[in-house]
Amino acid sequence: MLPVPVRSAFSTINEALASEPALMEALRARWAAGGRARRGPRVVHALSAELATTVDLLEAELPTLSRSNDDIAALGKLFAEPAGEVLFTWCSASTWRRDTRLAPILTFAARETAFRDRVIAVARHRVVEGPMLDALACAPLLGDGIQLAMPANAEARARLEILIWEAGASAVESPDLGKWLWGSPETFEVMIRGPARGALRGRVLAARCLEVSARGLPETTDPELIGKTLQTLQPLLLHPEPLVWVHAARALGRLTGPLEQMEGTILDWVLGESPLLRQRAMTAFAALPAPRYRLLANQLLSIIAAPDEDAWVLAAVAAATPYLFFERRDIWDRLAARILEGEGGAIAARALARGLATLWRRGTHKAEVEGPIRALREMARAAQADTLDDSRRWIEVIAVTDVVDGAERDPLDLELGLENLMRIAAQYDDEEADARAARFAVSLAATFGEARRIALGQGRLRQRAAAINAVEGLARAFALRLWGPLLATRPSGDPIEAPDLEETWRTIAAAPAEILDLVKERRQAMQGSDLQVDGPLEVLALRLGGYALDACGEDAELGPGRGPSVYDTCMWLRKVEGLADGTRELPPPLKGALSTLFWRLVDTTRGTALGEVDDVRWLGPFAAWWALVIDRPAMLLQLATALPMMERSALERCCEQAEALRTAVSSGESDGQWGQKAAPALDALHAVDTELTHALAGLSRALSVFGAASGKQEHLEAMCLELVLAGDRLQFALADPVKALHPPSEGSLQDSLARSATENAPRVSALVARAIRSRDLSMLDVWLASLGPVASALLEQAVRQAIARTPPPPPQPKKEEPQLIEGYELVKNLGEGGIGSVWLVRKPGADRYFVLKIPKADALQNATDTERAGILASFVEEAKALAGLYHPNVANIIDRGVSSSVPFLVLEYLIGADLKQYSSARLMTLFELRQVVLESCAGLAALHSAGLVHRDIKPANLWLRLPLRGGERFEPERHRDPAHATPLSTVVIDFGMVRAIRVPAEVGGKFVAGTAGYIAPEQVLDPVELDPRSDIYALAGTIYNVTTGRAFFDDIDNARDRIIAHMKRDPFEDSERLRTYPAAIAKLLRAATAREPEDRPSPLEFGREFAAAL
Repeated sequence: MLPVPVRSAFSTINEALASEPALMEALRARWAAGGRARRGPRVVHALSAELATTVDLLEAELPTLSRSNDDIAALGKLFAEPAGEVLFTWCSASTWRRDTRLAPILTFAARETAFRDRVIAVARHRVVEGPMLDALACAPLLGDGIQLAMPANAEARARLEILIWEAGASAVESPDLGKWLWGSPETFEVMIRGPARGALRGRVLAARCLEVSARGLPETTDPELIGKTLQTLQPLLLHPEPLVWVHAARALGRLTGPLEQMEGTILDWVLGESPLLRQRAMTAFAALPAPRYRLLANQLLSIIAAPDEDAWVLAAVAAATPYLFFERRDIWDRLAARILEGEGGAIAARALARGLATLWRRGTHKAEVEGPIRALREMARAAQADTLDDSRRWIEVIAVTDVVDGAERDPLDLELGLENLMRIAAQYDDEEADARAARFAVSLAATFGEARRIALGQGRLRQRAAAINAVEGLARAFALRLWGPLLATRPSGDPIEAPDLEETWRTIAAAPAEILDLVKERRQAMQGSDLQVDGPLEVLALRLGGYALDACGEDAELGPGRGPSVYDTCMWLRKVEGLADGTRELPPPLKGALSTLFWRLVDTTRGTALGEVDDVRWLGPFAAWWALVIDRPAMLLQLATALPMMERSALERCCEQAEALRTAVSSGESDGQWGQKAAPALDALHAVDTELTHALAGLSRALSVFGAASGKQEHLEAMCLELVLAGDRLQFALADPVKALHPPSEGSLQDSLARSATENAPRVSALVARAIRSRDLSMLDVWLASLGPVASALLEQAVRQAIARTPPPPPQPKKEEPQLIEGYELVKNLGEGGIGSVWLVRKPGADRYFVLKIPKADALQNATDTERAGILASFVEEAKALAGLYHPNVANIIDRGVSSSVPFLVLEYLIGADLKQYSSARLMTLFELRQVVLESCAGLAALHSAGLVHRDIKPANLWLRLPLRGGERFEPERHRDPAHATPLSTVVIDFGMVRAIRVPAEVGGKFVAGTAGYIAPEQVLDPVELDPRSDIYALAGTIYNVTTGRAFFDDIDNARDRIIAHMKRDPFEDSERLRTYPAAIAKLLRAATAREPEDRPSPLEFGREFAAAL
C-alpha cells in the first residue's frame, strides 16, 4: 500500500493534467532537471506553486519507495490506472538518477499494453545513464539480441560493455541477466558468443558476462544453447590472458550449480596431469556455489593443505576469493593463512591480492577485507626478491593494494587509470572522465616509450621490474582500448573525438623485434647470456607480440590488419635464439610464452572454433601455412602446452603432414610437378578449400605451362604475365594468413590481385620476358626478393630454366657511335643511368662544354615495341618537364631535340665535385651540410612541383659547385678544405632515374630505380603513383652517409636481402646509429625515413627543420 501523501500527490497531478494536458512536459522537465545542481541552477517551469510542491513531493518519495519490493508492486499497479502515465513520465525523466531502482518499475509497465512499446526507449536511456546494477537490470527490457543489435541501441551496447566490465571486475552476480542471456540464441550470440570470437576486450567481456550471469541460467534452457555455451567457454578457459581465463574459470564453477554434469569434468581436470587444465579447474572448483561444497569441501581443503603443491595451485584457488570469502569462509581463512605465512611466495600473494581487491572494489565489505590486504601489502614491502619475475610480482601486489591507503598510481600505470575510469563510468556519466580516457589514449605511446627505456636500461632490478610491468600493462591497455566504449556513450555534452592511434600501434608492434635484437646484441657483447634479465626480456617480447595481435583484431583500420600482423609476428619470431634452428633448449618460462603466442597466432587466423570442429580441421590449415613461411613445422608441438584438450596425436599428425607439404613444395621438381605431391598433404590438413591451396595450385599450373617458355617464344610476355600473377597470388596468401586459410571468393581474389593485374604485373612480366631474352637473371633481383623465399625459389628456378632454353643472341656488328648529334661533338662517355647514356659534348668552334643525354642503344634494341615506345615516351615527357624547369639548384637544360627519331637532352656542364667525392676526402659536419641540405631541398621542391620524382638521390647525385679554374679537376687534399675552395652552391644532378609522380600503367622498362642504402621502401616496386617524398628518405640516407661513412643496411652483403631490408625494416632500428646526432636532428632523420611516405616531411619542411636544429 502506497503512503497516503504519495497517492494524494498522484491524484492531484492527474486532476491538473486532465484540465491542462500540456503540463506533462513541464512535469517531465522539472523531474529531469531535479537534483542536477552540478549542471547549473534549477530551471523554473510553468507550474503553480501548489502543483510544484506536489511534484517535488513525488520526486522525493519515489526513489525511497523504489527500494522496497512491496512498494514497487504497489507502484506497478498504478500502470493500470490513470496515475500510471504520471509514474511513467517520472521514470522517463529519472533515467539519470543513482538513488532509484527503475528496472522493476519499468518491468511492471512493460506488462501493460499502453506502455509496452514506450518502455524500450526509457530502458535504453536507463542502460546508458543509470548506475550499474539497475542499468543491467534494464537490459532485458530492450528486447532480444535482434533488437539489441539495431543501430538505435548502439550507445546502449557500448554502455553494456562498461557495465559488464565493472560487474565482472567486482564479481557482482546478476542472475536476472542470465535469464535474458539464455532466453534466446540471438541474445546469447550478441552478448557472449560474438564477443568471444572477437578482440581481447570482447573476450574479457564474454567471460565476465558468463561469470556474473551464470547463476541465472534457467533450468529450461535449450540443450543446444547449453552446448554452445560450453563450446564458447572452452577457448576462453584456454586463453593465456588472466583477464580472460580467470573469469572463464570462475564462470565454469558458477555454472556447475545449474549444470551438475560439469562437476565431474572439473574434478577430472583437478586430478589430471595437465598443469594448465589443473590451474583452470582449481579456480572453477574453488568458485563452486556453496551447496556444491557439502561433499567436496574436504577435497578442496586437502589440496590447500598439501605441503608439496606448487605455488600456482594456491594462486589458482586464491583467484576464487570473491566467492570463497563469503560462501566458505572457513576454507578461505585456511588458504589466506598459508599464503600470509609466505607459502606460495609472490605468485600466490599476487593472486590473493587481486581477489581481495575485487571485493574492495565493490565498496560494501571494506572493513572485512582491509586486514588481509594490509598484511599482503606489508609482505610485499618487506620481500627480498631474488629474480626479476618475483620482483615484478611483489611490485604488482603493492600496486593492487594501493587502494587501502589511497596511494597514487604509478605515473607509468595508465592501465590502472583506465580501470578507474571504467569503475566511475559504470555508476554515472562523467564528461571529464571521458576526456581523460581520450588523453590517456593519446599519451600511451609516449608513456610506453619511457617505460621501455627504463625496462631495457641498466638500472636497479626493482626499477626495471616496475618498468617491465608498465610496458606489459600499457600494451595490454592498448589491446583492450577501454576508451572505446567510454567515448561511445554520451548522454549529454559534446562528443569527444576518438584519438588517432596508428603511431601507437606501430610503436607497440615494433617493440618485440627491437627487444629481441637488444638481447642478441647483449649476448654477443658479453659472450654469453645474463639469464636474470635476458630470459624475462624474451618472454616480454613474446607477450607484447600477443597484445599486438589482440590490438589489430579490435580495429580493421589500425595497423596492417590481422593477417599481415600474424605474418610479421612469425617473421620476428625467428629472432628468438635457437627457435628456428633448434640449437637451444628453451627455458620453461620462454616455452610457456611461446606456446601462448602460438595459440594466439592460430586463434587469430582460424577463429575460436576449437572444440566446434575436428582438431586437425582446426589446426591443419594453419600448419600448412606455417610450414611454407617458417619452415619448421615441428615447432608447432609447443601448442601442446597451451592446448591440453587437443589430442596429442592430432597435433603430431598436423606437424607430419605440414612437413610433407614443405618437402613437396621445396623439392625443386620442375614445371610445377611438386603440386601433385603437395595435394595429399593439403587434403590431410583439411586445407583443400582454402585460398592457400588455390594459390599453390594456380602457381603449379602456371609453372607447368611455363615449362616451354624461352626467349624464342612469340607469346613470351603472355606466359610471363600468367606466371607473375600466380606468383603474386601465392605471395599475397603467404603474407596474409587470415585470407589464406579461409575459402577464396571471387571478390577477395579480385581485391588482392586487381592492382597487380592492372598496374605492376604487366610491367613485371615485361621485365621477366626481357631478362629471359637477354639471358640476365640479375635484372629480376628486386622482384624475386619482394616475393619471399617460397614463391621466389619456385619462380627463380622456372626463369633459370627458360633462360637455359634461350640461345644466346648472334653477335652484333659493332656500331660506332656518331661523332656528332645535331651539332654537338661527342667528347667522351661520362656514364649510364637507368635508360640513358651521358656524354660530355661541345659545340664545334666553341670552348664551352655541355652534357648530352640520349637513350641507351641496347635498351632500345632489347625492348619490345611496346617497351621501346614507353622508353621514348618517358624520355620525351622527362625532357618536356625539365625543359620548363629553371632553378639554381637543379642542373638546367640547355637544349633538347630529336636525332634519328631518338630524343636527346643537353644540360649544363658543372665544375666542382659531387658530394661523394667531397665527403670521401673527409666526413662532413652538420654545420657544413646546413647550406647543402637547404639548397638540395630547394632543388627537390622545384622538381616535385614540376610533377617529377628524382628516385636516385645519393651523395654522387648532389653536386657542389667549386671555384676551380678552367680544366682544373677536384683534388681532395686541396679542394676539400673550404679555406681553399668554398662550395658555391649545391645542384641536384643525374636525372637518369627521374620519372613523373604518376605514369601510365603500360609504361615499362623502368621497373626499379634507386640505389641500395638510399632507396625508399615504396620505391622498390616502382608503383604507378610514387610519392615524391621518397626523395626525402634518400636525402636522409645521404646525410647519414656523408657524416658517418656508412649507408643504410650496409651490414647486409646480399643485394636482395638489402633491398628487402629497405622494404621491411627501419634504417634506424638500432638507436646507436643516431647516438652521435643532436636530438632534434635524430628526430628529423627518423621522420624522414618513416615507413609511410605521408609521415615524412616535404623538402622545404625538412630543410627548415634541419637548419633550425643547428
